Amino acid sequence: MGHRSLHFIFFIQVSVTCLSGYPVENAPEAVEYLKKFGYVGRAPRVLEDTGLTNPASDDKSTATKALKMFQHVMHINESGILDNKTLKMMNAKRCGNPDLSLVLTPSRQKRFELNPDGRKWAQTEITYRITRYPSDTSLNRHIINHLTTSAFQMWEDAANSILRFTNSTDLSSHPDVADIDIRFVTGDHNDNSPFDGPGETLAHAFPPGEGLYGDIHVDEEEDWDLEGKFNGSNYFWVIIHEIGHSLGLSHSMATDSIMMAIEPDFDPYMKLHDDDKQGLRKLYSIPEPMTTEKINNADINEKENEIEKAVANDIQIHPRRNFERRCGTRPVPCSKDFRISAATVLENGQIYLFSGCYAIEISDTGNVMSIVRTQGKFKALIGDGIDAAITTRTGHTYFFEGENYRRYSNFIADHERGRSLFNLLERHELIDAGFHWKNRIYLIQGKTFFFLDSTGRHRSTYKLISTWGVPDEKIDAALVVRDHLYLFSGTHFWTLEQSNGDFQVDQPTPRSIRTEFLHCEE
Repeated sequence: MGHRSLHFIFFIQVSVTCLSGYPVENAPEAVEYLKKFGYVGRAPRVLEDTGLTNPASDDKSTATKALKMFQHVMHINESGILDNKTLKMMNAKRCGNPDLSLVLTPSRQKRFELNPDGRKWAQTEITYRITRYPSDTSLNRHIINHLTTSAFQMWEDAANSILRFTNSTDLSSHPDVADIDIRFVTGDHNDNSPFDGPGETLAHAFPPGEGLYGDIHVDEEEDWDLEGKFNGSNYFWVIIHEIGHSLGLSHSMATDSIMMAIEPDFDPYMKLHDDDKQGLRKLYSIPEPMTTEKINNADINEKENEIEKAVANDIQIHPRRNFERRCGTRPVPCSKDFRISAATVLENGQIYLFSGCYAIEISDTGNVMSIVRTQGKFKALIGDGIDAAITTRTGHTYFFEGENYRRYSNFIADHERGRSLFNLLERHELIDAGFHWKNRIYLIQGKTFFFLDSTGRHRSTYKLISTWGVPDEKIDAALVVRDHLYLFSGTHFWTLEQSNGDFQVDQPTPRSIRTEFLHCEE
């Protein structure tokens, strides 16, 4: 079989990460594979200036020793024999960057690895930008943007927000050049590492620095899976992995690590492994956060500590289901099953949708601006997710989380409980949605609603949502924008206007959140 040559050095003399699939069927091809990934032969030129060399070359190691090292790195039986498991691993899609950090330091206890010369970004504010999208219009740009933003947010969360990533197109200055340039390209794209079409090389990334350093190139000829349909190449995993290399991380031996060289099976709840986080924090000298385990092991009673903090913050406290907030996979606004649990417009005019434990900022035209953990944006929230959000005429926003509610002014939590406003509510956990309209606060429970006056001292009787012309559906969220009321249920919504003192739906047929509210492409 003829192997394409793999370049470890480019005209700017940096290593590149390539996600590849190599058909290995026999011993000669296995040797070529081991050479390509740094297990035998002289060290790639990228390491010459560091004084590091490949031990397999220095020790006159045999192919058997190299094979054992590969088996060690890949967590398979170190037999030194080219058995079926070894062949299967060699034929798996993987990152084309050599595993030299793992080969050079096989006895290290920690599993994460940094790039050989320790490159990292000097600044903490890092910009990125997608400068070229796939020419295939079936690959939705909104989903690509969302997945890319979510991937950067994962790494920002791991860095405890000490590193911050911003899409340069969102900046008022609109700089032409971003620190991390992301492009979908094909074939020879002028970096001495041409892509080879479907099935082998998926992407590559450069370590931190100027010029091509830090950039990510994605092969647009691959069959990309953007929505977790369990077929094609998983763009979300690829972009998370490549960002890791753009930040300065190399491969890890931890089998669940995003930085493991081998592409994993599809995981709808994909997240960074502790190993990935530790590698990033080590490289950028980021302190470890206080974890739930550390809190549980502290010399204080968990419940007493929680109550003390609640009293100090002057908030309403009820027994909670979980001490640690549980958060599922990040929502994909342009996916067909996207739904929300709450929505509101803050005093400053920013529109937020809430899905799971994520806050999604959108423009007044429905474009997604950012997706962040809700607790990261609104400090002091303590529940599992937002059930309802209501911004009143005073500019205060009330968030309902199960049996708790909390009052905010924009992003700042108040020290007031707000009981005077909602003292007529016996069970706050029953609130599914709410909104402010003129001098009334409307609260929706299931298929019914009632309203309070602006003081919270008087309330109406229950009425059916169906009196507004909305089908007999459970309402998940409500939002008022430009004198229009939007009611959300599942993956659909209705638009209502007020007429003769009451609301009326403009059309009874529900509309798609994805295509008609967020204006995602089909």
